[in-house]
Amino acid sequence: MVKNVTKVALLGVLGLGVGVAVRPLAGPGYLATGEITLPIHSRVATAMVAKARGQHPGVRVHVFRGDDVRLTATGSFMDSESAIHAAIVMLVGHAKGKIIEAVEPSVPQRLSRPLGNAVHYGAIGLLAGLAPGLVFVAYSRRRATAPA
Repeated sequence: MVKNVTKVALLGVLGLGVGVAVRPLAGPGYLATGEITLPIHSRVATAMVAKARGQHPGVRVHVFRGDDVRLTATGSFMDSESAIHAAIVMLVGHAKGKIIEAVEPSVPQRLSRPLGNAVHYGAIGLLAGLAPGLVFVAYSRRRATAPA
């Protein structure tokens, strides 16, 4: 029994290590930004932010200086840019012409950290290591109790 637990634990730790080591291979992360400028003393900005929150996953929308709405998104090169574009199109439609300028996302900037979270990749590696360990334990028990 102790041998089986040791095998499962060893494979789990091995999977955790491999999961964390593989994370940099996920590719670089990118940051895309966009901005919508509203008329001075416009009260539309907070309503626009409230409408945009939760509509586009990964896009952060916030009011800047009272009359600017800034949008930021992180992710892969194409995903971050297209998410910002979709959010700007939606917000311009909701503003009904009360916009001075809408700045589309420029070329997304490359972030220094790789895409993905080390804890996420480590947890997936841990599960990937535990699965074969548990299969070995179940198979060895079945083989030991099978009639001869």
